[in-house]
Amino acid sequence: MTPSLTHPQLRDGVEARAYQLIAAKQAISGSTLLVMPTGLGKTAVQWMAMAESLDGPGKIVLVAPTTGLVAQQARMAREFINLDSDKIVTLTGQDRPAKRETIWKDAKMVMATPHVIRNDARNGRILLSDIDLLIVDEAHHATGSDSMAQLGDMYLEASSKAHILAATASPGVKSSKVLEVIQRLGIERLHVTKREDDLVQPYITSMDIEKHELNIPDELLSKIRPLRILEAEEAEFLMRSGFLVKSGRVTTAAIEEAHRRASAAIGRGDARGYDAAKRIGDLRRLHRLLDLLDTQGLTCAIKYLERAKIEKDRKTKRFLSLTPVADLLREDRESDECHPKPELVKKLVKQGLSGDGKVIIFTEYRDTVDNLMEILNSQPGIKPGRFVGQTTKGSQIGMKQKDQIAQLDRFREGEINVLVATSVGEEGLDVPAADSVILYEPVPSAIRAIQRRGRTARQKDGDVHILVAKGTRDEYVQQASLRREQLMYRTLQGLQKQSRLPRRAQPKNDVLASFTIDGKDAESFIKKEEERLFREKEHVSENVVKQAKTNNVKNSEPSNRPRAQMSLTEFSNNTSDSKSEWWKPVLDGTISHSREKENDTSSAAQTEVDSMSIEADSKTLITIDHREGNSTLPAMLKLYGHEISLENLTVGDIRISDRILIERKSARDLIDSLIDGRLIQQARRLHNAAPRPLLIVESIETQRVHPNAVHGAMAWITLDLGLPVLMTGSPEETARFVSIVAKRESRFLDLLMIHTKRKMIDAEKASIKAASAEIMSIMNGESEDGVLANRWDKEVMFQRTKILAELPGIGITTANRIMEIAGDIMGLCTISEQALTDIEGVSSIQAKELYKFLHG
Repeated sequence: MTPSLTHPQLRDGVEARAYQLIAAKQAISGSTLLVMPTGLGKTAVQWMAMAESLDGPGKIVLVAPTTGLVAQQARMAREFINLDSDKIVTLTGQDRPAKRETIWKDAKMVMATPHVIRNDARNGRILLSDIDLLIVDEAHHATGSDSMAQLGDMYLEASSKAHILAATASPGVKSSKVLEVIQRLGIERLHVTKREDDLVQPYITSMDIEKHELNIPDELLSKIRPLRILEAEEAEFLMRSGFLVKSGRVTTAAIEEAHRRASAAIGRGDARGYDAAKRIGDLRRLHRLLDLLDTQGLTCAIKYLERAKIEKDRKTKRFLSLTPVADLLREDRESDECHPKPELVKKLVKQGLSGDGKVIIFTEYRDTVDNLMEILNSQPGIKPGRFVGQTTKGSQIGMKQKDQIAQLDRFREGEINVLVATSVGEEGLDVPAADSVILYEPVPSAIRAIQRRGRTARQKDGDVHILVAKGTRDEYVQQASLRREQLMYRTLQGLQKQSRLPRRAQPKNDVLASFTIDGKDAESFIKKEEERLFREKEHVSENVVKQAKTNNVKNSEPSNRPRAQMSLTEFSNNTSDSKSEWWKPVLDGTISHSREKENDTSSAAQTEVDSMSIEADSKTLITIDHREGNSTLPAMLKLYGHEISLENLTVGDIRISDRILIERKSARDLIDSLIDGRLIQQARRLHNAAPRPLLIVESIETQRVHPNAVHGAMAWITLDLGLPVLMTGSPEETARFVSIVAKRESRFLDLLMIHTKRKMIDAEKASIKAASAEIMSIMNGESEDGVLANRWDKEVMFQRTKILAELPGIGITTANRIMEIAGDIMGLCTISEQALTDIEGVSSIQAKELYKFLHG
């Protein structure tokens, strides 16, 4: 039976989830930035914060970037918040200002776009100090001059007790952007919920992400080729002129930099800048046209040129007169679409609609929206709907706010089953039945990629299809999107570890006192859920460890290691009662190379391994290359109690720390890399990438190549290159070894830090003691100077000499001789030109120049 959440201000039907209650606990305690993956219920946390604030005298205001999202939030609030529906209102730009003022006065809960609240506050129609709780949905917009950020500034200034709940699935990649959101909204607490969290696992829906790589047909390539040649010629001219940066390919960033250089040249009177500016304008339009042909198709590119032809701009006419451009427009205006993406979209839409499903298609361009609408309208059983922004430009008509809301309602009710949307549909669409999302092209922004994928698998399983045209901008954008998404989570983790937020006490235990779950208090429910889910995880972990042991027993016979050599499992299971102090020789610098010392160190290391339990509570972070994400290694390391971060590692597969980097090779991968020549190169790069590199080989296959080839490669890697190689019998054995290494490294670094800090404190105490003794000795008349005083005098003299040596024609030797005669700065200023000439090594010209420098 699903547990139900109860609160005096909440209606029945809200499911109780422990991770949402923990987030609400933070949100109620102070201004909070809530980062939670799409589909896990950020809105439910907002309802809890609203319910707790309803008893206050002020208003509750929720702002969202789009009118569609505002209407959706108002509809759900009326459904779940125990408040008269006329007290929950929406404010939009379509309402007259005088009417908005009246609506504001009579309302308890207001849903609006941020620019409406900002403008009304500026014009004095509303008072921001009336707000008890401000909820900012899709809070990543709160940067720069965005109205959401400006509203945050105004609210913090207007109210001394400002309380903000900012919610987003993707706050940004760079720490500076995230910190700006935090600063503009007065955030005190950062709460991050991840899909990997134990409390979240029962509610995770499956999201299959499939990348479709498409080859551009020869017919389209033949149309693109003349334009590509023209682009190369223009780029080559601009490179020779020094305006365009030389790189592997022409990018938008390179074109913008060339435009900046041309503007600078015009500003300083360089006539070449005018011709360069014209060519850069042509190159920018040509680059856009090629991107459309590569990633969108012929139809979209022709529509772009036809719109440009209508414009009366002289620069545009110059571009259209270029021979390859004019030929494309003249010869292919009536040609059929030959790009493979539209046909694949038809196929994927039909698959997604099976079983009364719904599909959302995202694209960057309205021309593509119109093209797909035309294609899908001709297919039986497909009822497509257009969803674009409000802006109208030329023949491209936008959708008004009420039209957007009505379209969403039609999609929700099933009147249309395919929504073809631009970026306006990326945020906040609550479409539970969206079984499939098709990304017509990848997007480079981590925020937008997460928002697009989050439109499916919100309450049930779904799939995402990403269309990538090979050899085009799509490939670079897809790679950039993956890197930025990984960096976003690393940024959040870094901000939490670095304590970049104001220090605030933990929420009190009675914060959730008004909430009950099936008659029990919220704290008890959270504790019970944590225990239940932890037991399930522990049970799975024990089964995996038992299976690993079984596999090791089975695989022990055919292993390639000598009989007398223990396996990793046998090695780590040998217990010893003695405690390890293997690290002391390392810290004290007293390592001996005698055989006895080596034996002692080996024994200490054995004891250290034995003392590490697989079920230890301390979580160490292990970074694994994202290409290993589909293997069993990350899952097994999680079960051994480690935090896993999937990143794009340029070298190696597993990074334990800055010291330890591991390359993992299965039997098949080892032979493949040996055959194609990658093994030697990878070994060299691994050897140079870290102080403690290691190659792990999971058994050796000798069926496809001669055994001598494998053994020869291993001999070269170990003996000639000096790279350690470890043989393991299975992935389970590899995971157990990596786990032990990670825990050992973590403990070593902790002890090293403690020891270093202790030595620094001791050195500081000794310095203070010596200085105090010397000062007392001078004060008591026991001595006129001391070691520290003499060292200070020497340092002062050295700095003076160093300054003098930097003068033209004066080196350090000559400067020392001059200072020996002068004694100090006063002596240097009073010395005569003749006395300078008499100093050994100082010529009359040097003396004259130095005297002139000192006296003017």
